[in-house]
Amino acid sequence: ECLGSGSFNSSVSAAGGRTLLDDRQKMSAMYSDFWNKNVRCPQGSAAMTGPNSYGKLKVPYVIHCCGSQDNASLSAAYSSCLECSKSANIEAIAFSLISAGSDLGSRILDEV
Repeated sequence: ECLGSGSFNSSVSAAGGRTLLDDRQKMSAMYSDFWNKNVRCPQGSAAMTGPNSYGKLKVPYVIHCCGSQDNASLSAAYSSCLECSKSANIEAIAFSLISAGSDLGSRILDEV
């Protein structure tokens, strides 16, 4: 969905404020899933909001991605984030540990 779930995503959403939520809601859905939810960031992909002012985040862009327990999708998520940053001429990017929360599954943290 790309609209916030999980503790880290919720923290970023809260710090980004209403502007980030509004920009996320404006993102185009790629498809609707089984539950008829609009999927904006399928596993292994990334999407970017900005430029804008995102509250306490103090950044003009936020890159949203969806990893998974599948290593190929996880790798693709990181690559997609880098492609998004290139498209906006972003010179520096900070990553959270993608899929280390609810998507960690049975893997140990060193494998993520």
